Amino acid sequence: LRFQALHTDDAARAYPLAALGDARGPFNLAADPPLDAEVLGELFHSRTVRLPSPVARSGLAAAWGLRLTPASPQLYDAVLRLPVMDCARAHSELGWTPRHTAVEALEEMLAGLRRGAGKDTAPLKGRAVG
Repeated sequence: LRFQALHTDDAARAYPLAALGDARGPFNLAADPPLDAEVLGELFHSRTVRLPSPVARSGLAAAWGLRLTPASPQLYDAVLRLPVMDCARAHSELGWTPRHTAVEALEEMLAGLRRGAGKDTAPLKGRAVG
């Protein structure tokens, strides 16, 4: 389990740099550090245990079915397949550096989930997160 995160404020800061500057093409954006089981354990003040992916997914599916977690097993599947991106081009060509760490971005997202923050979007209206 290893994935990246980015605060929306940092993405918003990168957009005009890419859209209005002279640089062309796509840019990868992510904050450091990449998030893994160890970082998540620290974030949740929990001990981590290595499990085979099918076992972890089965536990998550059970928790999802019992409405104990906002994260679906399909979200877990997607996170396992995410590549870790090289963001050097955004740093060198745009002069962009995130102001928030990946941990801070994840903490804020989780706090928003707990508060029920945000608004419905047409595609997700009436659907559970994940």
